[in-house]
Amino acid sequence: HFELRKTDTAVRMPNGQFVAMLVDLHHADEAQRVAGKIAAALAGPVNTGVEVLQPRCRIGVAVYPQHGDQLLPLLEAANQALQTARSGTDTAVAVASTG
Repeated sequence: HFELRKTDTAVRMPNGQFVAMLVDLHHADEAQRVAGKIAAALAGPVNTGVEVLQPRCRIGVAVYPQHGDQLLPLLEAANQALQTARSGTDTAVAVASTG
């Protein structure tokens, strides 16, 4: 079981992806740990009543200000990290590269 903190915000984007904005994290490894917990919570089997599904969750992480100091650059960095996570077979979480 995992829940975001009351200070965090999660939104669904028009493309079907979700964005979680986590406050008071100071390093990428903190965000990566939280993302790992989210991925683990979403990875459990889901029984639809007809079949049991095994969802996969891939997460891209971007951290302010290392990966951007405004929303759009942060979303772009997170999306690039997400593409990295999707291209791997075992990696559920990828952190944006700097520079």
